[in-house]
Amino acid sequence: MSLGFCSNILYKQAFKTDNDITVSFLIQDPTGEISFGNLLLQTNDKILLQNNNFLGLEFNVSTYDGFGVFLLDSSVITLTGGGAGGGLGIITDTTKTSLSAVSGFFLGAMYDATGLFSLSGGLQQFKTGTSTLQPSSFVVRKLSSFEYVGSQYIPSLTTPFNDDWYVFRVAFKNNMQQVVFYKYEDDIYKQVVTYNTGIDLGKVPGSVRVGITWSGDFPIKVKNITFNGSISS
Repeated sequence: MSLGFCSNILYKQAFKTDNDITVSFLIQDPTGEISFGNLLLQTNDKILLQNNNFLGLEFNVSTYDGFGVFLLDSSVITLTGGGAGGGLGIITDTTKTSLSAVSGFFLGAMYDATGLFSLSGGLQQFKTGTSTLQPSSFVVRKLSSFEYVGSQYIPSLTTPFNDDWYVFRVAFKNNMQQVVFYKYEDDIYKQVVTYNTGIDLGKVPGSVRVGITWSGDFPIKVKNITFNGSISS
């Protein structure tokens, strides 16, 4: 488990659920080396340095919890709740208040690095899931009960897009009845796994807001965020 940093963002525009919604973005290599620059010294009276008058701060980020995309009922317009750890910024069991989970959670499609997000009992709120830890998996949970839909081991996140950036792409299809994960290889998107959510159509909201979440040792960078769907009026 990470040192305890998490962050999530929510796109304000709502999308209709009777049309497919696809979310893509580039994410910085979460296991790569992150440099925090140089710590400049006003004086070297207290610290002896051999050849420099500064200290370089670099960390090799070797652990992170995971990240992914989540959908909220569009009636929820403010992003609140959740926390760092195995709940990937979406849910935490360190508090028993209404802020233990993001309000209005409908679907979550995650890359689960530790296996806790898919594990039954990984968090107190997870009543269903895998019987053992399955790190490095694509995982889906649904509804306010965080019911487990499925997970599949993925040995590598995806082929690097360029340098240390990776592509993450997921689609919510067929009236939210399917969640599809993709990998970017050989200059095309390839389906990796498709989950059937089994959500009763009566429980599917007319529109949802899309969010991106991360939990790990340190902040991570994402860019080129793209949404493809039908905007709700």
